[in-house]
Amino acid sequence: MAEAQTMERLRKLAILIEKHMQLLADHNVTEPPVIINRMVGHLPDLHAIWTEATDDQLLALMQQFPGFSIYARIMEDATAAEDEKAARPYDGLASLPEPDIKTAEHLLRTAAEIERGFMELQHDRLKIFRRGYQDLHVRHRQWQVAVTAFKSVLRADGVEERGMGYIDTVFEQLDARILVAAG
Repeated sequence: MAEAQTMERLRKLAILIEKHMQLLADHNVTEPPVIINRMVGHLPDLHAIWTEATDDQLLALMQQFPGFSIYARIMEDATAAEDEKAARPYDGLASLPEPDIKTAEHLLRTAAEIERGFMELQHDRLKIFRRGYQDLHVRHRQWQVAVTAFKSVLRADGVEERGMGYIDTVFEQLDARILVAAG
C-alpha cells in the first residue's frame, strides 16, 4: 500500500512537470538552457522523484509523461556537465539549514504553480475574466511577501553575501517570469 501511495504522489509531481513542459512547448521554448531556467521551480519535484522512485517507477513515469521525460533528461545532462567542471562559482558555500531548504523548496514550488497558472490562463484568454486570475495575483503578492521574509531570515542568520546573491537572482528571475506570465 505504501508503494502505491508513493507512486501516486510521484505521479502527481510528474503531472505538474508535464503540464509546465507542455506550456513551454506551446510557447516554443525548446532550448535546454531556457527550459532549465524556466523550470527551476520544479527542481524540488524532480529531486523527489529521482530520490524516491524505484527504477521501474521512474521508467513508468518517463514513458507515461513525455514532457517529464524530456525535463528529466535535460536536468540529468546538465547535472553531469556541472559535475565535470573543475570549479564552480558556488563551490565553498555553506549549505542552508534543513528548515531553510524546506522553505526554499516551498517557495520554488509555489512560484512554479503561480507561473503555470498564469500561463494556462493566457493560453485560454476567456478565463482571464474569471476569479482564478485575481486569485493568482493574490497568491503572487503573498509569495513576494514570503520571499522577502525568507531572505530577511537568511540574512539575519548570517548567510554569506555570495550565497545571498544566488538566492536573490533565482527569486528575482522567478518573480519577473511570473509578471510576464500574468500579462
